[in-house]
Amino acid sequence: MPTAIERQTKAGPDADPVKGNGVFAPIPATSESLFQTLFDMPGTVIVLLDPAYRILDCNPEAERIFGWRRQEITGRSYLDLFVRQDLRQQASGLLDQVMAGDPAQSSEGIIRTRNGSERVLLWNVSRVFDEMGKASSAIAVGQDITERKAAERAMQASEAELRLVTDSLPALIAYVDDQQRYQFNNRMYQDVFGRHPDDLKGAHIRTILGEGYSKVRHHIERALSGEKLSYEQSLTVGGKCRVFQGAFIPDQDEHDRVRGFFALVHDVTEQKEIEQQLREAKEAAEEANLELKSTHDQFEQAIERANRMAVEAEAANLAKSEFLANMSHEIRTPMNGIIGMTELALETELNEEQVDYISMVKSSAEHLLELINDILDFSKIEAGRLELETVPFSLNDCVRDTLKTLTVRVHQKSLELICDLPPQIPDQLLGDPGRLRQVLVNLLGNAIKFTEEGEIVIRATLEESPGRDLLLHFEVEDSGIGISPEQQEIVFNAFTQADGSTTRKYGGTGLGLAIASQLVEMMGGRIWVESEPGQGSKFHFTARFQRVPHTSERDQVPQQPRLKGRRVLVAESNATSRLVFMNTFEFLGMQTEGAAKGDCVLNALSQAEEEGKPFDLLFVDSQLPDVEVFQMVEQLGRSLNQPPRIILCSRSGMRGDASFCKQLGIGAYLLKPLTSSDLVSTVSSVLSDSPKDGSERLVTRHTLRENRRKLKVLLAEDNAVNRKLALRLLDKRGHSVHAVPNGKAALKQAVSGAFDIILMDIQMPVMDGIQATAEIRSREKLRGRRRIPILALTAHAMKGDRERCLEAGMDGYVTKPIKARELYEAMETVTGNSPTSPPPSEPSADKGSQGPLFDREQLLERVDHDTELLVEIIELFLEDYPNLLDGIRKAVQSGDSHSLERSAHALKGSVGNFMADRTYKAAFRLEKMGREGNMQGASVACRALESELERLAPALKALAAEEES
Repeated sequence: MPTAIERQTKAGPDADPVKGNGVFAPIPATSESLFQTLFDMPGTVIVLLDPAYRILDCNPEAERIFGWRRQEITGRSYLDLFVRQDLRQQASGLLDQVMAGDPAQSSEGIIRTRNGSERVLLWNVSRVFDEMGKASSAIAVGQDITERKAAERAMQASEAELRLVTDSLPALIAYVDDQQRYQFNNRMYQDVFGRHPDDLKGAHIRTILGEGYSKVRHHIERALSGEKLSYEQSLTVGGKCRVFQGAFIPDQDEHDRVRGFFALVHDVTEQKEIEQQLREAKEAAEEANLELKSTHDQFEQAIERANRMAVEAEAANLAKSEFLANMSHEIRTPMNGIIGMTELALETELNEEQVDYISMVKSSAEHLLELINDILDFSKIEAGRLELETVPFSLNDCVRDTLKTLTVRVHQKSLELICDLPPQIPDQLLGDPGRLRQVLVNLLGNAIKFTEEGEIVIRATLEESPGRDLLLHFEVEDSGIGISPEQQEIVFNAFTQADGSTTRKYGGTGLGLAIASQLVEMMGGRIWVESEPGQGSKFHFTARFQRVPHTSERDQVPQQPRLKGRRVLVAESNATSRLVFMNTFEFLGMQTEGAAKGDCVLNALSQAEEEGKPFDLLFVDSQLPDVEVFQMVEQLGRSLNQPPRIILCSRSGMRGDASFCKQLGIGAYLLKPLTSSDLVSTVSSVLSDSPKDGSERLVTRHTLRENRRKLKVLLAEDNAVNRKLALRLLDKRGHSVHAVPNGKAALKQAVSGAFDIILMDIQMPVMDGIQATAEIRSREKLRGRRRIPILALTAHAMKGDRERCLEAGMDGYVTKPIKARELYEAMETVTGNSPTSPPPSEPSADKGSQGPLFDREQLLERVDHDTELLVEIIELFLEDYPNLLDGIRKAVQSGDSHSLERSAHALKGSVGNFMADRTYKAAFRLEKMGREGNMQGASVACRALESELERLAPALKALAAEEES
């Protein structure tokens, strides 16, 4: 077979090898034999090029790699082998440099073979000279490095996954080879020693540790000799002495030869400092005890010294607000466990002494938890990390719920708690009900603490109302010990109370008013106090809110025609309460009179009947002086021809009171304190026309909440488990529901206008909830139709989600997993069906990774204690989740982030219904990876999710079997 050089020489009849006209001249047989041997060498691609970079010839290895025969590739441009234009330009540039006289050049290039596959070759390009020494052409020699590059990428991916895991661990992790050089360090290792990763890779351990190397050298030598060891060592890092606890684990090959060792090190400096402080405190206490045994003078000195230490400790705590915040989180979890376990213990059979002991434990734990929460809130405010929400809520419900938590403390001290919340103030507001409640609790709790007898009044007035904006003025007035002018100047300072002696008598941290002050400032208001010693105190604060859009007609309580002109006698011994109740009745258009004693009530009712102007309603307190109210009611029934309808209110209900009221024909029985909405609803119900069958029932707060109209509900939810749960909960309230699986179907149904409310999931296929809502609002406006309330259902509890929902035209927001009470209350808020509180945010408490699989009690509460429904959704989940998990696996394997987000979101929504916090978080982690398009570590996260599901599924199956039996 002729050689490539011979073929090129013969190819051109005009070729002149002497003149060097671009062809190769014949070479001696010996050189030709050597060239042919090299040319046919396997594993190396050789391509001969003419001055125009066309392929003159190639070797058999090139034929094998490219997939073309020699005659098929000869004559083609060498540059056409490369897959991309940038690679072609790079190859062309290298050839130009070589032909211009530069030395041989090398570069990587990706070529496309005949079957369409791609290969990575490392090319070396050199010139070819003719006999005259002139560069006539070029030769390209390539090595196939495709598999090597693939292995490098796999190794890089594996290292990235390893780094993702190790960088998240709270420890210093490294690998040191047998030459004592670092081959791997995690981020914490780099941060602690202040070194860049490039500085650490391959560096000798002596270089990094410096003088500290001599302290750990013997540990290193032991590890390299094959010994596994643990140690504790002090080292100076960054100019500070730090204490490390570490473990060295040898890395041995199959022949037990040590290749290096793994280092796992914890920085325990702060722990050691705390231990040292505890030891010092213990020693100081022991010393104090010894001194206490000597003389009274030494006892006083020890107390003075202890006080100084306390002041110093308090000053140090102020400088460590971040530390306090972290510790508060760590303490709250076991404290909640203590409280929960004591509650369970109190439900078991105990003797009186045991009940007394455990009750004291529970009370102490709750008090400690209150202090911790105050410290946490103060730390967040100081660090600027506390943010206010803007959600729709009921002002009446917010105040009512606040008062409800304080009634026990009020009754224990026999105080009168009065709520003056005029019905003129709009009820449906936009703001942060949780923080408003926190301010009220602090002020009311403060008033209860410092008031031994008398009354406490909370009142609100509307100061400004420009458009949708509102400025409300709140007052909390008490008849307690009062505050001097000097003390008023510091009462809102942190860790300060008006009188140092009050801390010992009344307790507390002095943080409550400081927190309230800063919260009020965040709500666009201010706080101040008016007080005199011995004359009680009046705390004022203002706060800004907004009206809820499209609910202005419901905000005002109308003067109902059936109440206007009706006569009511308010029998209340407390003058403030009597005035508040009378003002509310007058706002409803009723004619009012007041009475402070029982005999005044009997006289007023008798006189009114004699004058032919009988009272329609008697509003009476159960604790009127000089009369037993139930006996008075019986007497009225006998002595009056037209006895009025009666509303009885009481500060503390007794067992059997409601039944006795019903026997006496009393229309309503309510517990104080009462809001204006309670009063208006009760009066309207009591004075309404009697039922056709003549039956009457006692009106209570519970019956008021039951008097709701049934709604026609459109439910848009693609998750089968969530859809089943919502359908059953709505059906239990008597609502009729039409369910659809996506936003497009919801849009089609909504245009009919036949629904009272739409429950709209945010993330659905075909069309999501945000798009569907925007389209519904657009069509309502275009066609002039009524606005249907839309309530968002979403598993996203992230910053900005509420704003997105409201901007799209939604009226409310409920986080998933769905909870029965929150769903009912949210529906009532946006429809005006009953004044109720808004749904709270999804809890963010960080449960430990070793917690239970799910919370059974909360799970039962979520399904409204409907065990049949619980079994149904468990069975539906067990049937559905394997398909969702399979979709997650396929998305991870294919690197499809969009499919991963969709499948993980669906599984997370199903898992969330079971209060399975760990499984929920595992699914959410994958959903977040998919949403951000970051698939690094997805396989590890997928395995973690599989592990959690392997534990959760049998537990749920067992729960379902138990409930069925």
